[in-house]
Amino acid sequence: MKFSHHSEFNDPFDCKTAYDIEKSMTYLKSCSDLFKEAGRQLKLSPAQRVSKRKQMEHGLRRSLESGEFHTGMIGEVGICCLTKKPDNILMWSHYADNHKGLVIEFTIDNNSENIHMGNVENKLFGWDVEYTESMPVISTEERDFNAVKDVFLMKSPDWKYEAEYRVLSMYKGPGIHKFDQQLISRVIAGVKMPKASFDELKKLVKQLNHKNGKNIEVVRAKMSKTEYRIIAT
Repeated sequence: MKFSHHSEFNDPFDCKTAYDIEKSMTYLKSCSDLFKEAGRQLKLSPAQRVSKRKQMEHGLRRSLESGEFHTGMIGEVGICCLTKKPDNILMWSHYADNHKGLVIEFTIDNNSENIHMGNVENKLFGWDVEYTESMPVISTEERDFNAVKDVFLMKSPDWKYEAEYRVLSMYKGPGIHKFDQQLISRVIAGVKMPKASFDELKKLVKQLNHKNGKNIEVVRAKMSKTEYRIIAT
C-alpha cells in the first residue's frame, strides 16, 4: 500500500495549518534542550550558544513564519488515503481510470483496544478526515492527537465528496508498506472495465483466495437505470 509524502498531494492546502507565532515562540524559548542541541549541531561552545541565543530565536521565528518549520516537522510522515464511499461517481472517474479500473474494499477493526501505532500500516488503522472552512491554528507546544488531527486530518469542504479515511505512518514514513491481505473483503470492477480485464481480475482474486484461505467477493459495479448513481453492491 502506498503511503505518500504530503508534497505529492493534488491539494496545495493539504496538511497546511496556521501557527500561533507568539505562543509557539514562548514555548520554544522555554525549551533549553532545543537550543543546546542546535548549538551542538553548529559546534558552538557554551559561551557561543549564549551569545547567539537571540540570533537562533530570530531564526526560529523566521522558520515559523515561512512555513519551513512546519514542513520539516511533517516531512517524515507517510499518508495512505482511502475512501469510505465505493459508489461515488467522481471518485471512480478521478482515481479508477474513468471507471475502467477497480476498487479494493477492506474490512478494518478500528477498536481502540486493538490499535497499536507500531502496526498501523499492516492493519490500516486510521481516522476519518474532517472538512472545515477555516484552517486550524496550532502552536509548537501541542503534541496530543488534536495536533495530529489539525495537521493531517482537516481539509476544505470542497473535498467532502471523497469521504476520506487516512492511515498515518509516523514511524516508517512515506513509501510502499506491506499490509495484512486478510483485510481484503471485496473487489469491485468498474462499469467500463473490459471483459478480458474482468476475467483476469477474477482469476487473480481466485488465486489470492486460495493462497490466504479467503472468500473475497468480486462484483462489477452497475449504472442505475433511473438515477445518476453507481451501484457497487
